[in-house]
Amino acid sequence: CESTNDEYDDGLGEQFAFNHEGLLIPESVKPIPRSVGTTVTVKRLFETLPVRRIDMQKRIKAQRMKLMKMMQGYAILCTNIQFMVTDNQTANSQPNKSKSKSDLRLATSESSNTLEKRTASVLGTKF
Repeated sequence: CESTNDEYDDGLGEQFAFNHEGLLIPESVKPIPRSVGTTVTVKRLFETLPVRRIDMQKRIKAQRMKLMKMMQGYAILCTNIQFMVTDNQTANSQPNKSKSKSDLRLATSESSNTLEKRTASVLGTKF
């Protein structure tokens, strides 16, 4: 798991990574230019747990749906945070695809500051 953030508007943030036990890798901390915000990237999930990785690959569509429902809940309730969730699929996860593909799955804006606006933004106006 890798995270990049800048909590102050100084144009300089930090990039850092965590090991498989969830502990910070001290040598991974480095300053980088970036705008205010936090980006979390998850790569090679279950790499060290082959049984879980195989199970995840078998049920990938259901697992993606569960993850999206959870993220929608957070996006609706956390009105002071802007969310953008993308699903990056590579040739490894999609055997028939030759290039990597990124799909925007969830996006909220700063203007959606009430619970009603936020719910409409995440689930649609007909909800």
